Amino acid sequence: MEPVDIEAWLTSLEKGYRELRRTNVILKSAMTLFAA
Repeated sequence: MEPVDIEAWLTSLEKGYRELRRTNVILKSAMTLFAA
């Protein structure tokens, strides 16, 4: 098993988390618009 690059792993994890939150915000905005 090859060693894991913790730094790169954390970076990609943080990036994925930010994209997830941004998508969540967009979804909530869309829901609010459709609900209005």
